[in-house]
Amino acid sequence: MSDTSLTPRERAVLAAVERRLTNPEIARELFISVRTVESHIAALRRKLDAETRADLIAAGAERHESSVRVPENAFVGRAADLRALGDAVDARHWVTVTGPGGVGKTRLALEFARAGERIPVAVELEHAEPGDVVARISRALDLESAPGTDAAAAVAMSLAAHPYLLVLDNIDRVGAAVGALVARAATAAPDLRVLTTSRTPVGDPAEHVLALSPLGTVGDDAPAVAMFFDRLSAGGFSPARTATDRAHAAHICDRLDGLPLAIELAASVARHLTLAELADRLDRDFATLDRATPRAGTARSRPRSSGAGTS
Repeated sequence: MSDTSLTPRERAVLAAVERRLTNPEIARELFISVRTVESHIAALRRKLDAETRADLIAAGAERHESSVRVPENAFVGRAADLRALGDAVDARHWVTVTGPGGVGKTRLALEFARAGERIPVAVELEHAEPGDVVARISRALDLESAPGTDAAAAVAMSLAAHPYLLVLDNIDRVGAAVGALVARAATAAPDLRVLTTSRTPVGDPAEHVLALSPLGTVGDDAPAVAMFFDRLSAGGFSPARTATDRAHAAHICDRLDGLPLAIELAASVARHLTLAELADRLDRDFATLDRATPRAGTARSRPRSSGAGTS
């Protein structure tokens, strides 16, 4: 069932059910009658194929899990990072993945959230202001707070409803606000784990920092090279991967410092240049990448040979 089949009020009622509120408690919180609450719950049971209140709680958890969206292309070279992140999240209440722009912090966090045992709630905060943090998390949790209520307290209580993994992406501009919310949520929801991404650490005493490095570029089997060829293969094109092509690919990836985003862009440019030409241009400057727009799964034209077979 698609998430859009639920009305905003039905999502708010479902979120309240997830917090184990009774019908009268839901009615008071949402300023509606108990009869209206019963009507919404009947609709939720029908739409979610739920016979009991426990089934509704489980359906709510499944909706959160399905809300995590990751690209369809391969996730390359990060198995060790996933393990390290798993160990950190198991041990600490709040983990921040740091690293330069384009290193893959968001992808790592979302892949971890999708594959983990905790129920993920992902919130993008790149363009948020400090005062927006609580409101954005409230929307992700389908909370509907009445005017004058303590929205942060409602968020903290809601996060205690399940063993959640709260993923807050790109918190660079709102680190202090995130720290304040994490501190409050830690008391109400001791089983909660918070995973944030930022170019630099927030600096909060409760924060555990995991620095993410670029992909390795050394050797024919280097993760960066594997990712580059994978992106070239998107859309059905399978390069020959000759020794010459591999050498050019390794040079390109090394020139790009193993940054996944730059490698995505370079693979898009390689639709129109030989790998030798691309390597030569990157040796001069990076302007070639400015015209690239990587799109996973997009059909690509066959690159010309780089000198020894197809690239």
